[in-house]
Amino acid sequence: MTRFCKQRDRYSCGPVALLNIDKHFGRQATYKDLPRYRKRVRCKYPSGTYTRAISKVLGRATRRSFKKAKQFLQDGNCIVVQTKRKKGHYYLVMIDRLDLGIVNIYQIGPCIHRIAPQELGSKLKNSYRTWYVKEATGIL
Repeated sequence: MTRFCKQRDRYSCGPVALLNIDKHFGRQATYKDLPRYRKRVRCKYPSGTYTRAISKVLGRATRRSFKKAKQFLQDGNCIVVQTKRKKGHYYLVMIDRLDLGIVNIYQIGPCIHRIAPQELGSKLKNSYRTWYVKEATGIL
C-alpha cells in the first residue's frame, strides 16, 4: 500500500497533490521533494497554487460523467479536483485496494479519507475543475 504525503501547511495543497500523483504511479517521491514541486507550480505563501500553474503540469482540465470517471479510476488512474474558484483546495482521488479514496482532503485528520461512490459523484459534480491524470507528472 502506498504511503501518501500529507499537507503540513495551509497553502501547498497543489504541490502535495502532484507529489502524491507521482507516488501513486510508483515514483520514489518523499516530503523532502516538496520544494521542487512548489517551484514547478510557483506555490508561495500565502497565495498557494494557481490553476494556470497546475494546468501547465497536468494539462487541460475536463469534465466527465460519473460513470466514465469511475471507470477511469478503476483503470488505475487518478483525478485531481479543485474545490473553489481562485483559492480552492486541490486534492487527489484514486482507488486503492478497490476502495475509493481522497488524498489530502482535510488539513487536519488522516491523509486518506475513504468515500462512497455517491460522495464521489457529488464531489465531482460540485468541483470547480478536474484533471484526469494517466501518468506521473515528470517533475522528478
